[in-house]
Amino acid sequence: MDEKLLLVVEDSFYLQSLGLGLVIFPDVSKLAVKLPKIGESISIPVMLKYPDGSVKTVQGHFQFVHFNPGGFKIVCSLGNYAKEVPRGTEIYQITE
Repeated sequence: MDEKLLLVVEDSFYLQSLGLGLVIFPDVSKLAVKLPKIGESISIPVMLKYPDGSVKTVQGHFQFVHFNPGGFKIVCSLGNYAKEVPRGTEIYQITE
């Protein structure tokens, strides 16, 4: 199993109005899988490595979202993941 660093969390917030749940920032520019088309999303397992050293695997959802201002960005959401994800948490794509 390989891991590829996608991003280091700078901020997170809930975006329930779009049905995304917990959204992680910055946006994702390093996906090693096929990027979603506008209006589509992909879901892949991701590993969260917390600043305290603990690790958790969850399902990551990636899709284009339009922000005004800012335009389209690929965002990572963790759906119904109820816990806050602290700044400094590393999110890795898990590949086999």
